[in-house]
Amino acid sequence: MKDLKFFIVSKAFRDLLKESLVFMTTVIAISVASIGFVMGLGSGKFFSCFVPSWAKKASAMVSWKQDVSENDRKRVIKTLKDSPWFEKILEVPGEEVIKEMESIARIFGTNLSGIDVSLVPGYLELTFNNRCLNQYDECNKFLTLLSKDPAVDRFYSGLNWALEVYKWYETLRKYILSLGLFFLLIMVVLIFLLTRLSFFRRLKEIYLWDLLGASPLVQRLYCYVQASLLVITSFPLSAFLIYILRRQWRYFETTLGISCWPSGMELSFYFFIGVVFIVLVIFGTVEWAFRRSWKSSLGGDWTWTD
Repeated sequence: MKDLKFFIVSKAFRDLLKESLVFMTTVIAISVASIGFVMGLGSGKFFSCFVPSWAKKASAMVSWKQDVSENDRKRVIKTLKDSPWFEKILEVPGEEVIKEMESIARIFGTNLSGIDVSLVPGYLELTFNNRCLNQYDECNKFLTLLSKDPAVDRFYSGLNWALEVYKWYETLRKYILSLGLFFLLIMVVLIFLLTRLSFFRRLKEIYLWDLLGASPLVQRLYCYVQASLLVITSFPLSAFLIYILRRQWRYFETTLGISCWPSGMELSFYFFIGVVFIVLVIFGTVEWAFRRSWKSSLGGDWTWTD
C-alpha cells in the first residue's frame, strides 16, 4: 500500500510538470484571488484614501445680528457644541471682519478706517462631521432651526453641496469595490474550471482505479496531492505579493501624508481568512470534480487498446 501511495504521489508530481502551464495559470489565479480577498476585507480602510477629508464634512457660516447679546452668542455656540454633528467652530469677531474689509479696500485704493465695531458683530465658521452627511434629515432639521434662531442674522449652509460630493465619492468607492469583487469571482471561477478540466482528462484513469478496487482514499489521493501542491505554491506567492504591495503603498502614504493601509495584525487576520476561504474553494472543487468525473467515467463507453 505504501508503494502504491508513493507511486500516486510521484505521478501527481510528474503530471504537474507535464502540465506546467495549466499548473502555473492556476497558481497565479489562486494568488490573485487571495490578494483580492484580502483587499476586499480591508476595503473599508483602503478606499478611505479615495475620499478626501473635505468631502466627508459639511460647512456652514452664521452671522450675528447687530444687537446680539453675549448670552445669546454663548447659548448658540453651546447648542452647536452639544450637537452630535459638531466638529469644529471658528469664531471671527467684528474686529477681524473690519481688518479684512480694510485690507480688501486698500487693494482697490479705498480707505475704510474708523468703522464702528458695534456695527459689525462678526460671524461663526462651522464644520460638521461625517455623521451629519449620513444623518442628513436630522442634521438638516437642526441647521434649519439654527438659521431661525433670534440671534442669527444670516445663515449659509454647504450641507447639500457636501452631500452631493460625498455621494459621488461613495458611488466611486462602491464601483471600485464591485470591480474588485468581480475580478475575485473570475479568479474563483477560473480555479474551478482549471480543476475540473484536469479531472476531465483523467476519466479513464479514474475508471481504471475503480476497476482495480482502490479505496476511496487512494482514488482521491492523486486529486488531493495536486490540490495541496497548488496551495503550497500559491500562498507563499500571495504573501510575497502582499508584502511588495504593502511596501509600495507605504511609500505612497508617506508621500501624500495619509494612512489607510491595514496594520500587520489586520493583514495577517485577513490573509488567514482568505487562506481558509480559498482552501475550502479548492478542496470543495476537487471533491465535486472527482465525484463528477467518477460518475462520468462509470458511464463512459471505453475502448481499451494495448
